[in-house]
Amino acid sequence: MFEALKAMDKVKLELELEIIYNSYSCLCDSQILIKNKCLKLIFISISILEEFDINIEKYLNRSYQPHIEIEKFDTIKSLKVWLFNNFELFIDIMIKSKSRKYKKIISYSLKFIKENYNKNITLETIAQNAYITPGYFSKLFKLETKQNFTDYLNHYRIEKAKTMLKQMDLKIYEVSDNVGYHDYKYFSYNFKKITGYSPQDYKNSV
Repeated sequence: MFEALKAMDKVKLELELEIIYNSYSCLCDSQILIKNKCLKLIFISISILEEFDINIEKYLNRSYQPHIEIEKFDTIKSLKVWLFNNFELFIDIMIKSKSRKYKKIISYSLKFIKENYNKNITLETIAQNAYITPGYFSKLFKLETKQNFTDYLNHYRIEKAKTMLKQMDLKIYEVSDNVGYHDYKYFSYNFKKITGYSPQDYKNSV
């Protein structure tokens, strides 16, 4: 059940709770003992969230007092529903927390590109600075921006190059170098691929 919680899998969680519910139904334990077991599951779950570096107090209001709330229920079936609702709440908290972390990482990476596009930056460079693996960063970046990292960086650099070609009296190879392409041929290739013009044709047109 805790594995289902960590995986944020509500379907699996409900199945595991059903197994627990069936085992409790066959017991002759007192209701106090069963409620204590339920509370133990709740408190272990909270500790799991804390292991994920989630500040649970941010998401739970002050009225959340499971040891008091549990006294409202007097059947095993009602306890099962109550327990599932609590676990569902924990999963929702994990999803929200994860989403915030995603946005924070992507916000950092976009700022990093904006400030360093003219340097030799790579996906690995940003992933390292964000303290995540390159593979994970790559998936996350595409999920949030709808573009892979290389395409995004190329488009950003070419937009900067277009501005420089319009406003500055610079040689094309200087523009190439200024936007992070130290290989002029590669710059020309990407420029034409994205704009439909060679850098020289674009410069002439403006």
